[in-house]
Amino acid sequence: MSSGTASEQDKRALYWLGERLIDYRHPVMFVVLIITGVFAYWTFQLKLETSFGDLLPQSHPFVQVHNRYAGTFGGANNIQLMVESKEGDIFTVPTLTRIYQTTDEMDRVHGVNHNPIDSIGHRTTRYLRAQSGGFLKAEPVMLSVPKTAEDAASIRRIVHNTESIYGILVSLDDHAALVRANFIEARLDHRRTFTEINERVIAPFENGWIGALIKGPDPLHPEVPAPAIVETLYRGTAAADAGLRQGDTIVSVEGRPVKDRVALAGQIVKQPPGAAVTLGVKRAGGGEQVENVKLTIPERDLQVYVAGEPRLYGWVYSYATDVFWIFTVTWCAEWILRWLYFHDWRGALRPSITGVIAAFWGLGFVHLIGFALDPLILVMPFLVSARAVSHAIQMHDRYYEEFERHNWNQRKAIVAAFAELFVPTFAGVITDALGVLVIILVPVVMLQKLAVVISWWISAITVSEMLLNPIVYYYLRAPDPEVVLARDKGWYKAAINRLTDYNLSAFGKRFTLAFWLILAVIGAFMMQGLIVGDPTSASPLVWSDSPYNVSHAHIQDKFGGVEPLIVVAEGKDRDAMKDPQALRTMVKFQRFLERDPAVGYSFSLGDILRSVNMVFHELEPKWGVIPNTARDVGQTFFVFFANLPPTETAKYVDPSYTTAHVTFFCRNHKGDNVARIIKRCQEFIRDNPMEKANFR
Repeated sequence: MSSGTASEQDKRALYWLGERLIDYRHPVMFVVLIITGVFAYWTFQLKLETSFGDLLPQSHPFVQVHNRYAGTFGGANNIQLMVESKEGDIFTVPTLTRIYQTTDEMDRVHGVNHNPIDSIGHRTTRYLRAQSGGFLKAEPVMLSVPKTAEDAASIRRIVHNTESIYGILVSLDDHAALVRANFIEARLDHRRTFTEINERVIAPFENGWIGALIKGPDPLHPEVPAPAIVETLYRGTAAADAGLRQGDTIVSVEGRPVKDRVALAGQIVKQPPGAAVTLGVKRAGGGEQVENVKLTIPERDLQVYVAGEPRLYGWVYSYATDVFWIFTVTWCAEWILRWLYFHDWRGALRPSITGVIAAFWGLGFVHLIGFALDPLILVMPFLVSARAVSHAIQMHDRYYEEFERHNWNQRKAIVAAFAELFVPTFAGVITDALGVLVIILVPVVMLQKLAVVISWWISAITVSEMLLNPIVYYYLRAPDPEVVLARDKGWYKAAINRLTDYNLSAFGKRFTLAFWLILAVIGAFMMQGLIVGDPTSASPLVWSDSPYNVSHAHIQDKFGGVEPLIVVAEGKDRDAMKDPQALRTMVKFQRFLERDPAVGYSFSLGDILRSVNMVFHELEPKWGVIPNTARDVGQTFFVFFANLPPTETAKYVDPSYTTAHVTFFCRNHKGDNVARIIKRCQEFIRDNPMEKANFR
């Protein structure tokens, strides 16, 4: 009895199944195609979405504190926008106007948490002003855009004399201002946020700036279109030189209509500095007549940098189409390799069918169970598709062998290839699926979702590669014997065989073992320097010289720290944050952690108290202390927070003065720095207990 006959006897059930699949190919094909069609429909309903909460272990106490107080003190979805003057300081009327308008537009971006915005142009950023009779009043730094040089000089004095602003929201060299905004997790739409910041916050005041303030939408009626009307014209600018006048309405750029400030900026940014463009202008009081005005695009005098997690994910989303093209090019290259091996278009096509069907089943399942496709895991379709194609190539190769062995009988070759590879293929697929499913034990929601989806996706290969395989081969015309024989004689197969023979030779075995042993030793040695977390301050999700990492580095250099670490001081009862001992401990905590080289600066309620005390005593630094009694503390808070709505004070302390926070702005989020800072926080909290509050 031959080995082939013995194998058939051992696997009679599988040979019978292979025959039945061919006999009943029409109902089997019909059912599989209907299910695949449904999954394909669900696949095209998928959306790319990132849920910040899914990236975190929700059972961790740090995450629980974040979830509890994110809406009040600001969560982890922060954006930092820096406006930097290329020449001179920011305390000029045009520059301060753009900072104010940039802040105003940031306040209108979808999903922003309006009250925790920090900027000298925001209503919640206040300073103390002395009034007649010795009274003090907290007023916004900028009630509106400055009109004169005296207004700008006044803002400069306010900034320099306010400890909570100078060096924190305005750089110490006066060349840059910072706008910090927090976004509500439930309303965060990364694509929309990215687009709105680019078009509404950045473009009109950076590359799209022509030297005139263009009127924006009415804050009370933002849905009403606002034509591009020149609201303020600045001397010595491109707009003034072009002859634009206050009240003019710009209706087109190079013949292309513009309906508002955003559309105007969108056209201007397309032109290089120095280019001459024609503006269609309706003169103030001149009716509907359109006059052509020549404008020379000015050199950029401001640079805007934006960083933060929502911005980073916005960039990731913008690269999603690049992933598709990478996938397409990779697939084509792999198709060519398959053709070089099999010398037949069937050898290139058959594995593709397996990959496509498995992809539809996998992606459709993602939508079926209510998940979204996170752009951070787009690499997984590559890996799973590669596994599907790998199994298909193995099956196709075996089909060619059986076709030759069965004297070019197609049906016998199909059944034999199916039966002989069913067990190893099924075992490999199930092993892969169960191996990935182990990830579900990790307490991170995104990884748990990933484990379920990928396990199902891999399991779907059993349908496309095993049950459907004999039917697909039956419908494909049998390959010519010359093609099958040419496969063994081709240079590609010959090169693989030579490499295999070399590895199995006496010398090859020793060389291969020695090679991998050396690599293992080198790997074990290099593991000693392995860093848990990000190894550098730059984000590893994008290139080190990407616009995002460049912006992050510039903001970090100017302000010393852009990564907020929020420690919540949770009181045991009402008015706990008026306790002098608790406040002094918070200030002591700040000074303790600021000694760490990775911490740039910090902020707490204690800073407000100290600033108010200094104003009471003509800004003498020695009076920058915490009052001695809770009554004095309460009176000092009243001076600063009087007449402010709870929504504005909530970013500092809750209305009952039970809970506040200490925020440390770190220079980066490198893994070793984060671990060290957290350890130092825990040491301080352990050694400095508070009677009326606890740090969380």
